[in-house]
Amino acid sequence: MRRSWREKLSGGEGSNLMGYWRDSIGSHLDPQLTARSPLRAAAQVRAPLLLIYSADDSLVSHSQSQDMAKALHDNGKDTKLSS
Repeated sequence: MRRSWREKLSGGEGSNLMGYWRDSIGSHLDPQLTARSPLRAAAQVRAPLLLIYSADDSLVSHSQSQDMAKALHDNGKDTKLSS
């Protein structure tokens, strides 16, 4: 299926933005990339953390912000999630 330039810029698996990130850091299916995820390092955070997200963010979904906030909370970290 051919995508319009608007769809390619708006995010999603076939977008130019996702292509950029794949080229820059690798595939989300790569176990080494998964191991380096900030989500896996929540226990190492030493300062209070403010997580800010936008409904218009085309790269990071709200659920990723919620997952990070939960991981920090579960590790006893002082965290605030805001939109």
